[in-house]
Amino acid sequence: MATIKSGSHKNAGQKSKNLSSGAVKKRKTGGIVKLKQIYRGKEMSLSGTFISCGKPASHEKIAAWITAHGGTFALEVTSSTTHLICSIEDFKKGTEQVKKALALGKENCHIVVFDWLEECLVRKNKLCRSERYWTLESTLKRLSKKGAEIDTLKKRFQNGVQACEEFTGQSTDIPFF
Repeated sequence: MATIKSGSHKNAGQKSKNLSSGAVKKRKTGGIVKLKQIYRGKEMSLSGTFISCGKPASHEKIAAWITAHGGTFALEVTSSTTHLICSIEDFKKGTEQVKKALALGKENCHIVVFDWLEECLVRKNKLCRSERYWTLESTLKRLSKKGAEIDTLKKRFQNGVQACEEFTGQSTDIPFF
């Protein structure tokens, strides 16, 4: 249980209040605000390791974020799981969690990347309409397209280098001082 101590002039003379952990946060002004329940009615599970703000995010910390915003966290994928937040590595490996989520079907259990969860928390809104954008399948497609684009750009660059060498009659192996 989190304890909020009286410190502002409004709460002067009152005793500390016990609050459920994660459901509310203390404002700088001393007031208490309830976190927006953007995951109400959703049950989520995790698979893989995740990085948040350049640091590893533990499953316990992520579970606290989910429950603080009205969702339910499950250690394992069950028939009531609505979202599996999964790393790309675990999705490619086909872990047990991923297999269970795929068995539930795309309509019942969305397999999404960790960025979806963070983006929802930042925007303070569950991103339903763009949820397809955050699925692992669409993320992998985007990454493969970018890989193909990079290969195309490399080929164009090499063609440009060859054209310059032919035009100048010099190779780039000669050092310039």
